[in-house]
Amino acid sequence: MSDTEIIQAFEQNPNRGMRALISVFTPYLYGLVRPMLDSHEDTDEVLQLVFIHAWKGLHRFRADSALKTWLHRIAVRTAWDFIKKQRAHTKRAIEGQAEASTHDALASNPQLLLLHALSELPLKQRLIFVLRYFENMPFAELSTLTQTTEGNVKAQYHHAKTKLEQYFLLQH
Repeated sequence: MSDTEIIQAFEQNPNRGMRALISVFTPYLYGLVRPMLDSHEDTDEVLQLVFIHAWKGLHRFRADSALKTWLHRIAVRTAWDFIKKQRAHTKRAIEGQAEASTHDALASNPQLLLLHALSELPLKQRLIFVLRYFENMPFAELSTLTQTTEGNVKAQYHHAKTKLEQYFLLQH
């Protein structure tokens, strides 16, 4: 479905329009926010919040950008807010696991290893790294999103990359 068809469906029948929006954009949004979060459940929760924001704001959507771009912005901001609220809880849960069993589980699952490595980064570095590395978001856009200078964003990205490289070197 095109953006226009989804918006028209929403105007005619909001429930049908939202179902269309969800079915079209869930795979993309899941792939976008999953590397930022610690679990599948957290990702599902963030996606629910994203679609709630979209439901509340779709009638104000001006179509000066694509729905995908609009939802991308909502998803990144929602994930950022979620991470800030859940950061302490997540850290305690990771630290509470037995070191040996965690190491074995991580060693046998590369995706879990990557997610654990990302969870070790400070919040801003994690966000910047994920959006730059996986989404190829320009530094200028990251600067606007994080409300810091472009130079600071580049430095944060470099630090995140270095920490991840060190993390993976220590795993072998």
